Amino acid sequence: MNQIVKNQHYIPRSYLKNFGYLVSEYTRPSGKVDKKYSIYNIEKGGDIKVNSTKKVCKMEYLYDLPFANEQHRQFIERAYDKEVDRHFAEVTEFISDESLKTISDEMREKLLKCALSLYFRTPRHVAISEKEKAIVSRLPEGKQQKLLDTFKTRRLEKHLENFEKLYNQKKKNGICINKAVGDWDFISGDNPVIIRAPSGQFIDVFSLENIIHVPFSPKFCITIMPDTETNEVPTFARYDYPNHHIMTINYDIEERHDQYIFGSEKALNDYINESPAYKAPASENDQRVLAIKNTVLGLQHFTKVLEQYGPFSKESRAVFLYYWHSIPAFKEDPNNIKLKKQLGY
Repeated sequence: MNQIVKNQHYIPRSYLKNFGYLVSEYTRPSGKVDKKYSIYNIEKGGDIKVNSTKKVCKMEYLYDLPFANEQHRQFIERAYDKEVDRHFAEVTEFISDESLKTISDEMREKLLKCALSLYFRTPRHVAISEKEKAIVSRLPEGKQQKLLDTFKTRRLEKHLENFEKLYNQKKKNGICINKAVGDWDFISGDNPVIIRAPSGQFIDVFSLENIIHVPFSPKFCITIMPDTETNEVPTFARYDYPNHHIMTINYDIEERHDQYIFGSEKALNDYINESPAYKAPASENDQRVLAIKNTVLGLQHFTKVLEQYGPFSKESRAVFLYYWHSIPAFKEDPNNIKLKKQLGY
């Protein structure tokens, strides 16, 4: 007989603990080790406080199938636990091991399922909407529950279909693992999957041009590359993220969250203190804007030359050195510093 789970996490505790800290550890007589984690978090409009990972990002019986029998009612909750949630620790360990340069098909599947599941399993896709509640309220009281259950069943079925569709669409795409190397760390939230087109705007979750970012821990964030570039980017690559890249991810986390933002106490305080300067309107002549824009343009040009002539050609070296000496921000980028060494300079 399966144990009934009342409080079901739409952001699993195995992910939450990556941004929290170990409070206590207890070994049962059976040998099983119980670990308790707490996490610093901000509820919308509130201050930083501490919660157990048990108490955030959860809803009662969220994934229960209304019309299923007792044996199958919590099929989705159990499936997430077995197929996704229990793999977060292994995936996080893989992402954090900087010595690893290749990714197996099995790890690719686990990584993508862990990352993409965090989008469709959230309440905005699963829980009854206000519009649906309004429709139900117009019915006689005796008929309301059946329609509520019908709406919930449709939402649960649709979210699983969409999850599978997005996974199948992205399963061969390039993956990048980005490390926070600046002064700040990544934060996360209850809607941690950042999906946007190259323009920076969200158009459609299934757009072929989408770039997807998911913070996995305070130090590491993954990027799933667009469908249009599956043959142009490495199967697996590692990059360093300086402060302005970290701030961009953290700002998107804040913009997209529903109720909770979470992370280490330092990361949350750093974001609160430093983000106003980045949120402030900036003119095209702003030095920060110019630095980022010029660095991007330089990298785009260098990449085209590299693809045409090869990484160690005189043409590639000449273009790289030109931008190295002419654009200070290009020279300060940690990835370009590593690339300079790889090119033999």
